[in-house]
Amino acid sequence: MPKYRNIDKKGQRKEKSERYRTIAKGAAYVLIGMVISKFLTYLYRMITAHLGTESYGLLSLGIAVIGVVSFVPLLGLDNGVLRYAAYYRQLKKFNVVNGIIRYCIRISAVLSCLLFVIMFFAAEYISVKFFNNSELTNIIRIFSVSLPFFALGSIYLAALRAFERIDYWVYAKNISESVVKILATVVLLALGFGIIGASIAYVLAIIVPFILAYFYIKKILPSRKSSQDASVNKEVSIYSFPLMLNVLFAQVIVWTDVIMLGYYKSASDAGIYNAALPTATLMSIIPGALLGLFIPVMTGIYAAKNIAEFKKTFSVTTKWILMFNMPIFLVLFLLGKEILTVFFGNEYGIGFAALNILVVGYLIYQALNPASEILNVIKKPKLVMLNTFIAAILNVILNALLIPKYGMIGGAVATSSSMVLFGILAAAEMYYHTKIIGIMPNMVKLLFAGTLIFLAYEFFISGYIATYNIYLRLIAGSCSIVVLYAALLLLMKCFEKEEVEVLKEAEAITGIKITLFRNFLKRFVDR
Repeated sequence: MPKYRNIDKKGQRKEKSERYRTIAKGAAYVLIGMVISKFLTYLYRMITAHLGTESYGLLSLGIAVIGVVSFVPLLGLDNGVLRYAAYYRQLKKFNVVNGIIRYCIRISAVLSCLLFVIMFFAAEYISVKFFNNSELTNIIRIFSVSLPFFALGSIYLAALRAFERIDYWVYAKNISESVVKILATVVLLALGFGIIGASIAYVLAIIVPFILAYFYIKKILPSRKSSQDASVNKEVSIYSFPLMLNVLFAQVIVWTDVIMLGYYKSASDAGIYNAALPTATLMSIIPGALLGLFIPVMTGIYAAKNIAEFKKTFSVTTKWILMFNMPIFLVLFLLGKEILTVFFGNEYGIGFAALNILVVGYLIYQALNPASEILNVIKKPKLVMLNTFIAAILNVILNALLIPKYGMIGGAVATSSSMVLFGILAAAEMYYHTKIIGIMPNMVKLLFAGTLIFLAYEFFISGYIATYNIYLRLIAGSCSIVVLYAALLLLMKCFEKEEVEVLKEAEAITGIKITLFRNFLKRFVDR
């Protein structure tokens, strides 16, 4: 008997290792795709921002209006495809998978085309009556063309994820979309099309991923036969609709401040603010990659009822998010004016106060966000939807109260407040259901290290580099912050034994040798 148990354990370890390798490989693709996408999207905003705050503001308002309504015709069916196509794929019922995809495509095609017609003909009314700017009309009309392609592309992209082809998903979504957006923008601006050219480039960047995703799905689907099952289709619809509401509420949080700035203030204010906002969202890159790697692992650990391992993995993930985001936060907070001026232009520098408020909100939100993912892991998605709804309502109310009086500052306060509230609600609910706090002792050291660097910059470094030109000031300030932060992490022994163990496991999973780094890190482990 012991012999057979040993063989079974070996088989389980092999199966677990293969699962982790799949997750790690997928996370690597997602990380690369996210970095490329974030960088090129930021570059797109930098290029278009040089059209002037007024034109860039109109472009931002057009993106915001379409961004809020674009998920409505999907009805959350992309999430339904992801869940049910993956399920029936495992059962090798590819005719059912094809039937699910076609069912979702038909519904989204009809609704998105209907929304396109509505937005196209309502564009003038929205522009003049709501934003008091007729120049926005053609921009909204151009963006409305993207609605059917976005909806259908989202279905096909979800199907790629259901087939675990993260590589194809990254190529189609992250890379192609960003590359097309940049290339088309540069060409059309060079030809003198101005803001209209930038709008057309944005639409082309949505059409191309749809085309690629369509051909990728045709390539990987083993059978083109379709089996329509009314009960399955109904189940997909019931599953998808609440998730659509969750996405819609999230879009309200993302875009309400930009839209209300255009409504209460001006397109120019919206443009300046929309330089600060995407700069603050750079703090989501590392958390996105880490959660993409750890959340599937947490699901497996939870299913195995290994509570101790579950708590440890969650705590390490939360700490790493804070640890990696702290230097990004410090650079954006302390050098925000230089960053906006260098990358967007002199007229955008006044947005640094809004940027400071936003990055504080993002630092807290990202540190608490793993709690929201844990609610999904323990099958409490309705709580996540409720939290998003509450945050969205607060966001709308605060924007309406604060923007008329405080402008961009009010919008930043509203957005940061709603994000922090969302995180606090998720953390409280997670604790109620799991009794997990998720705070590691050395997280206090991270906050202390950040405080020391903030004081060092304000009282010493800023004065020393004040005589430099703005470019050297940005480079010298950023390098000083990062180097000091890394040194403090080591000197204060901010690393713990569990983190070295996680790195060892990651080395075994990925095959990437980091032995020297692990051995170096061991010298600075808090025992």
